[in-house]
Amino acid sequence: MTLRWRWRYEIHRKDVGRGSLVASGGVGSAAEVADIAKKNPQMKIRILAPLDETQDERAKLAALNVERLFP
Repeated sequence: MTLRWRWRYEIHRKDVGRGSLVASGGVGSAAEVADIAKKNPQMKIRILAPLDETQDERAKLAALNVERLFP
């Protein structure tokens, strides 16, 4: 059985351009992405693609300045 994450994310250093990727992974909720963002304020968090997303989740992540790589 394979586990499918609802959210894929990347963590990048803000002060570096190319080659700034620090970590990537998957989580099951927007709250987990928010926790990662709060724990890493010096980093830029990018969400690659959610499988689904509620308006409330979208608003929480927008408030944290999480970059979205999808519409």
